Amino acid sequence: MEIKVIENTVYGLFLSFLILEDKKNITYIFPSDFNKIILDKMYKKKKKIILSSLGTFKSGIFKHYLNLVKYKLKKPDKNIKVYGNDHTYISIPYWKNEFYLIEDGTLNYTFFYKRKKSIKEKIKRIIKLLPSDKKCYGLRENIKKIYLTGVGPIPKEIYHKVEIIDLKELWNKKNLEEQNEILDIFSFDLNIKEKIKGRNIILFTQPLSEDSVITEEEKLKIYLEIIKKYPKERLVIKTHPREKTDYKNIFQECLVLDNPFPFEILKLLDVEFNKAVTLFSTAALGLGKEVEIDFYGTEVHMKILERFGSCDNIMKRNCFLKEER
Repeated sequence: MEIKVIENTVYGLFLSFLILEDKKNITYIFPSDFNKIILDKMYKKKKKIILSSLGTFKSGIFKHYLNLVKYKLKKPDKNIKVYGNDHTYISIPYWKNEFYLIEDGTLNYTFFYKRKKSIKEKIKRIIKLLPSDKKCYGLRENIKKIYLTGVGPIPKEIYHKVEIIDLKELWNKKNLEEQNEILDIFSFDLNIKEKIKGRNIILFTQPLSEDSVITEEEKLKIYLEIIKKYPKERLVIKTHPREKTDYKNIFQECLVLDNPFPFEILKLLDVEFNKAVTLFSTAALGLGKEVEIDFYGTEVHMKILERFGSCDNIMKRNCFLKEER
């Protein structure tokens, strides 16, 4: 049976590599703006890739709407099994296929908690014909299983479909050749382990300006205020793979890791930290229960809170900024 993996995040792609065993018959479907470095690596390794422009409006608004209608009316190919995301445009053609959902960060845990949407958000969803909230994140009948890491309480709406996965266990099942291929695809440099020595605090940044939640200036102001609280000679900044901010130039005293690899690789290779710092990135929860987390929450900016809601059900907010907007 043919397998298709639909992903729009580096983290989700990484999980798919760990979960799926037979990679010979897999086609990877990404949005057209997916990370170019990773795509180049995958092309060199002869991976089957489809770049979808669905949802970008590049081909014109009317063509976009016609494609959506066509995909929604199309009968599913029963010989295709799908893994990955069910809430993005590129997953629409496969909504009726046998589907296996893969974790996509905090949303798999917070999506089911009610939050008030802004008027702007509602209008945007109507204009772009975004997938209905009532049918995403595992709620459709065609979703057979949901792979989660269990970083937060499992919502009761999907509990019966969830399989908790252990990343370390899955990683150890891969042979050395498979592990090295994964490290190469994500441009992971093994020398990083040596560079990190003596630095035991890690800050996880997030693509808040890239995703048009707040401006670049607003994002940097938040992180400038946070970084003031920690000794720079002990701080590692792990950027999100979608970020374009030049943190190396701005925070020259810190060690900045900006290659497009998911942080979880460091954990799998036994790199340890004493403290994690984040707004609301679930990556901080993957360090282990013994690691202290400074969680600033979505409340650092009203626009972030409006977009994502409170994440206190996953990580209890315990740190605050002087001027929260």
